[in-house]
Amino acid sequence: MIRRLFAAASAISLVLCIATVVLWMRSYRFDQSISSRFKSEQFTIRCVRGHLAVGSIQPADRTVDESVTFWDQRPLLPEEESDLEWAISDEPSGAKSVSECFGCHLTREVVTGDVQRWAEVPARFAAVAFGLMPLIWLAVRLRCRHLSVPGHCRTCGYDLRASTGSCPECGAPKRSEVKG
Repeated sequence: MIRRLFAAASAISLVLCIATVVLWMRSYRFDQSISSRFKSEQFTIRCVRGHLAVGSIQPADRTVDESVTFWDQRPLLPEEESDLEWAISDEPSGAKSVSECFGCHLTREVVTGDVQRWAEVPARFAAVAFGLMPLIWLAVRLRCRHLSVPGHCRTCGYDLRASTGSCPECGAPKRSEVKG
């Protein structure tokens, strides 16, 4: 059960890794975002100039009670500064708190009563993070395949065809092969 759950999580992580790489490559040509408005808060994922941002906006008037999801994409101009770059710049535009570490930014800003929270990372960090689980899954599968070869020790992979009793390499007892 745990193996199947890990395999499913690895498959989802692989899909997210591939999607992140595709968004990363397209982010140098397009400003892409997907937003979902749920009750009084809007959640957004944006990819601009190699940076992936996840944010939420709480409007000052909390009267919106509809759920809407929309996709937005527009071409980037070479000299244009994106909204994301503006959000992490040093320009004073209200109560703003920014923390930065290794190119990652956390921003909380109040603009005309709206509260905006953004977490921004380089897309390459997200791609590597999403790619780790499938790599671990692959390494475990390759190791298990190597260790389950008939006539070999299941603990260390030593060839036991000429050995009797236990494995001379690791001392594990020799298991008989059961067919069926």
